Amino acid sequence: MLDNMTERLSLCKKYMIIDHDEDDMLISSLLAASDEYLEGAGINRDISPSQYDLVANAMTLEAYETRGLTKMVEIAQSPAIRQRIVQLKLRSNYGGNA
Repeated sequence: MLDNMTERLSLCKKYMIIDHDEDDMLISSLLAASDEYLEGAGINRDISPSQYDLVANAMTLEAYETRGLTKMVEIAQSPAIRQRIVQLKLRSNYGGNA
């Protein structure tokens, strides 16, 4: 779906309801950290790009709003985010059939 980081940043900012460019570097870094967390959890973006991006965007928004106060692992414990991570992990482990 969206492999280009510029496109992903643009959609992430829409998800976050941010219409200025001042924080683009920060948001890009937070989005990359979300990707690294998900990849480290064994989640393959190719299995379900739209769900993956939804989780990455939600994690990025949470990290942006609480920057300096929480760590990515704490953000991933949010019930809504945790449920989606579990679903993505199942789909990644079973070839997209879970």
